[in-house]
Amino acid sequence: MRYRIYAALGLDLARVAGVIATAWVGFWLGLGLIIAVLLVLHPVGLSGVLPIGADMETAVGLAILAGLAVLFLWLARGRRRFVYGGFAFDLPHIRLAGALTAVSVFDLTMMAATLYVPMPGDLTQNFAWFFLVYVGAIALGILSHATGGLGVFEATTVAGLGAGGRSDGLAALILYRLIYTVLPFVVAMAGLAAVWVVSERRAVGKSAGWAYRLVRPLVPVAAAGIALLAGVILLISGALPGDGARLGLLSDILPLSFIEASHLAGSVAGLLLVVISRGLYRKLYRAWAIAIALMVLGLVASLAKGLDWQEAVGMVVATGLLAAFRSAFYRVGGVGVSPEPRVDDQHCGSDGGAVLGGAVRLFPR
Repeated sequence: MRYRIYAALGLDLARVAGVIATAWVGFWLGLGLIIAVLLVLHPVGLSGVLPIGADMETAVGLAILAGLAVLFLWLARGRRRFVYGGFAFDLPHIRLAGALTAVSVFDLTMMAATLYVPMPGDLTQNFAWFFLVYVGAIALGILSHATGGLGVFEATTVAGLGAGGRSDGLAALILYRLIYTVLPFVVAMAGLAAVWVVSERRAVGKSAGWAYRLVRPLVPVAAAGIALLAGVILLISGALPGDGARLGLLSDILPLSFIEASHLAGSVAGLLLVVISRGLYRKLYRAWAIAIALMVLGLVASLAKGLDWQEAVGMVVATGLLAAFRSAFYRVGGVGVSPEPRVDDQHCGSDGGAVLGGAVRLFPR
């Protein structure tokens, strides 16, 4: 995935590998610095996960700090090149290494805070101790080569915090995965899709046009079903009492007469949507316009009669689908009368006429 992104910016394979390696170097520098400082200043934490004592934790922390100091002094002497297996990689200079370390420390701190906030207070005790267990779990998860440290990270955190058998601790871990893993993944995929659409707009436009032409004949049937379903939902919802808590909140904003009128308006809109669905099936433009107006009315009524946001979201989606396929409803005529035939509905016969429904009609065009 990273190669596809960087290659689109003109980077070759060697430079892409260099960018990824630089990011990993910065991450491990920050992780090592945090672990070392916590082991030295707070040498009680990993002993709950690993069979080591407080003195050993302090010694390990000092050793890591000494190694980082030697590394930074080595980088400060000039640019260093690392060669392995025919590949050469330039290590970052001292300023870049310091900046990468600072960014990594900030990133890891925010990661820990994302789990620290939903975690029960009796399990976290204090942030320094929690932070030590967290970064240790991160390191073990990376070393395990499991995707995202899945399983290893959770098991280490549960053992380090003493959260065995705590459902609230497990819920906090699940929430952490949703916030820090799933949500950024969804945002990243949306961003990548947007970039791909912009960069490949011609190919996307052709594919979208082909898909539109393929789906367009099915739109009237689907639109009729959507309108019928929306109408039935509005009718049923109008006959049911609203949620007490939502009505109490709404009564502080709107008068009671307006709320009661919204029930009636929603039911009327639902009944008319049921009636108008036949016009959508017949591809009538007026039926499409009336359906859009009734959907909007149903949306307002759903919110005004009891803050029924689920129903309102459904109306928004249905309205968007109808609006996206406006061109599928091209027939002119009233909802209750026979529509005027168009060229799209005609199959020309050998006599120059047009056969429609078994009858031959001649058109001046």
